[in-house]
Order: sequence, then structure tokens, then C-alpha cells
Amino acid sequence: MKDQAFGCYPRKGIAYLSNVAVPTHVRRQGIARKLVAHAEKMAVEWGCRSVGLHCNPSNEAAMKLYRSLGYRKTGVLEPPWLPYLNGRGPDRCEFMIKRITMDGPMA
Repeated sequence: MKDQAFGCYPRKGIAYLSNVAVPTHVRRQGIARKLVAHAEKMAVEWGCRSVGLHCNPSNEAAMKLYRSLGYRKTGVLEPPWLPYLNGRGPDRCEFMIKRITMDGPMA
């Protein structure tokens, strides 16, 4: 089932958060934090246990944000060839994960 507002597909288990982006001129106003919180709420509604995402370790602001929201590094990097297919090389994004519950996200 597709959510027409966001193009989201409900799933069980681990929800995947992809491409959180905020325009430069409105950054540092809590918008990304609100977007992630909304995604986590949707994941809880779908019955997911965790939310996962990939983040480029060289993007220090994003890494700091995700860590502050309770995401933890897993030590799993994307395949070495994937950044090139995505038009960015050679940095490899790291998979991060956060456990959530029906009561809401766990820090």
C-alpha cells in the first residue's frame, strides 16, 4: 500500500529512512529532526522494531544529528562500488540503526 502524501511503503521489521534533505537556507532550524521524528512515528504505526539509514561519515552534521537522535553505527559500510553508481565516490556510507517501540523511539 502506498501513502500518496509521502510515497512511503509500510513494512514490518526495519523501516529504512532514505534521503533526508533540508534546503541550505533553512538548515539548523530543527526541520531534519522533525522529519526524522515523523518517519519514526510512521515506522511505529507500521509495527516496525527499528529504523535504519545510511549516512556518509564525512557528513559530520548529519552524523551528529543521527547520533543525537539515538542512531548507532553498525560498522557495516555500503559496498565499495555503490557510491560510484550513485554519482558520488569514493566515500562509503555507513549503516546506522535505532530501536523503536510502540511507545515511541528508544534513545
